[in-house]
Formats: sequence, C-alpha cells, structure tokens
Amino acid sequence: MDLPVFHVVYKTSTAFSRDCEQQLKMHGLFLRVGSVLDRQDPVKVVLHLPDGDQVELSGEVVQLVAGQGLAVQFSPDYRGAIEKLTTKVPIQTHVSQEPGISDPEFFAPGQKAPGEVPDTVARSRNLQDQISEMTVAQKRNSALHGRKDMRMLLIRDRNKTIHPFVIKNPAITLDEIEQIAKMPSVNPDVLRTIAKSKEWNRSMTVCRNLVRNPKTPLKEALMLLAKLPKSDVRALAKSSNVRTPIQQAARKKVTG
Repeated sequence: MDLPVFHVVYKTSTAFSRDCEQQLKMHGLFLRVGSVLDRQDPVKVVLHLPDGDQVELSGEVVQLVAGQGLAVQFSPDYRGAIEKLTTKVPIQTHVSQEPGISDPEFFAPGQKAPGEVPDTVARSRNLQDQISEMTVAQKRNSALHGRKDMRMLLIRDRNKTIHPFVIKNPAITLDEIEQIAKMPSVNPDVLRTIAKSKEWNRSMTVCRNLVRNPKTPLKEALMLLAKLPKSDVRALAKSSNVRTPIQQAARKKVTG
C-alpha cells in the first residue's frame, strides 16, 4: 500500500533553521494540515529545502491536534539522514518564533504537490530572495551542496569568497565550468584553480575562455595559450580585445 505523502516547502533558510532546531533534531515534525489519519498510521514526508534539494523521510503519526494538524515521528532508520540534514544549514541563534512569511508551506495528500517552477525567471528571483537572507556561512554551504541554479547565482555573488565553494561542489558539470571560465566577475583564484585542473583544462572551450578572460591570472592564461589550436592562436594575435601580453605571445607563436 502506498503511503500518504506530505510535502513541506521551506522558502527561507530562517524557517528551515527553526524547524531543525525545534523539531527535526528530535526526529519529528508537526504538520499543519487537515487529514483523515489515525495515530500510528505510516506516512511519508518530503522536505523541500531552500537550496532546491529534496529529502524523503518515513515515519508514523504520533499525535492528532484537532483543527491544527498532526505530529509525525520519523523512523529510527532515518536518524542518520536527519542528523546530516540538521547540519546542512547552520542553525541560527535567536530565530524568530512569530509565524508569518518565513513559515514553510504544507501540502497534504490529495493536494497538488509542489514541482518545478515553470517560469525560470520567477524561480531565479525566488532563489535570489533566499540568497539575500543567507549568512556568509549559509551561502558557502549552499554553494558546496546546492543545485545548478543555486550554484550559478552564487558564482555571481558580490562576496567573492563564496565563489571557490561553487567549483568544489561535487555535482558541478563541465558546462558550468566553461561558463564560469569566461566570467570576468569571478574570483581570480577560481579561474586559477580551473586553469590548473587537468580534468577541466582538457576542454578547449575552457582554455579559450580563460585565455580571453581579462581576470584570468596572466601566468595561467599564457600557459593555456600553448594548448590552443593554431586557428585560435591566429585569432588572438589579431584581436584587440585581449590583453597585450596575450596578443604578443600569440603573435610570437604564429611567426615562429
């Protein structure tokens, strides 16, 4: 028999941090939903985190509060996952107890479950709102563990100390690295790391973007120039849109 599924959507890190501190640490959660269930009924709860990740937990109903909702205690099998979850976002001190805009949204079985936002502009705006509420530590954690849309917003964050954590994210793809390599707003240390990576500098697109990027450290840019095909080198030799040392080095390679 399929378990009834409840969705809990955390729009802000404040709401998530509060529930981590007050409920999830005790391996339970109070769901403010109306539902025809009894005590000890098994349920599944899907947590939608502020960074876009989802976590599924199973448990049973342990308390029913008329007109308010129900309390779920999660299975001991999920304790390790919950402990890892509660360290995903650093717990904030003095978290507001007032209900309001920072509260999560609850979806009971039978309601339309939350899915991907079809309007990518709206989703990006929503993520940007989340980021604006984050501390530096939370941004670094989200850069290290967040999804692609979160990563690509954080790589543009004004605080350049966030940028190195984005490329340390184990889920980052070569396509993202190719985009990052041509961004002049990125922390130069990130560009240096990409340039030195044997995995990433095998891509000619990465090399080409780094050589042309005015913020790539010159030593690394000149090193990658040697990896480019002759057609690219000739183009650089003629280009007025690259740094003079790059143009001169390219001309030297062309003339032999």
